[in-house]
Amino acid sequence: MWSEAYTSTTLPLDRQLGAGQVDALAAAEQYAAGECAPGTVPTTGWDLGEIEIGDAPSTYAFDTTLSEGVFITATLAWDRRIMLTQDANGDGIFDLRDNDIMEAAPLNNLDINIFNSDDELVFSSESTIDNLEHLYWLVPEEDDYYLTVAFQEQLDTTVQEYTLAWNVSDPPGNLFHPDINEDGLVDGSDLSFVLGNFGPEKLYQDAHLQILIDSMGSTGGQSYLVQSIPEPSSCMLLLVGLVALGGLRWKL
Repeated sequence: MWSEAYTSTTLPLDRQLGAGQVDALAAAEQYAAGECAPGTVPTTGWDLGEIEIGDAPSTYAFDTTLSEGVFITATLAWDRRIMLTQDANGDGIFDLRDNDIMEAAPLNNLDINIFNSDDELVFSSESTIDNLEHLYWLVPEEDDYYLTVAFQEQLDTTVQEYTLAWNVSDPPGNLFHPDINEDGLVDGSDLSFVLGNFGPEKLYQDAHLQILIDSMGSTGGQSYLVQSIPEPSSCMLLLVGLVALGGLRWKL
């Protein structure tokens, strides 16, 4: 399965599939890995944290060097405040029969970033309209990587609570490199080769062809996962929801 959200830095979820199918077992395993504060962290974990506008990004550095070909998955979620702005009887409780009105506060903007050991930004999720960021990124070369959570823009409170979950895993499917002949350009010769080996039970299927067409004219340096792409990472979305609910319970 191919999704534009896989390579997009501004589209955290697939437009049609959204969060996809929930894997409750994977979510339980993710939760069992335990909460980790910013700093050096294992390759699987989560954090219920907070960040203040003007602060340096919260940094989560993996405690091991990551190998080429593994995937970094990370999901970040935070709340939008909902306020009771019209309370007819003044009881502080929303009641539709009283024509009470609730309004949403503006949404603060947080981002997830991945940096390499040279402190170079290599990938990010930076939607400007959602309270969710998600990325699923193929590690192109062995290196020491770290994640950051950045308070990009304040539109509501100066302190924002968030839930972050991350995981490093082997690819669940096959990788496809669209520059078939490795001449530094995805062009007609690559397309001809794919078409010559295209069809049921042949080397290339619909997903390969779509990736190649989308990559035409590029240098072809990116590799793509062509099956079983857990792009929206439903298990992580379930986890961050559970952790966020736990955070609300703790505050009562």
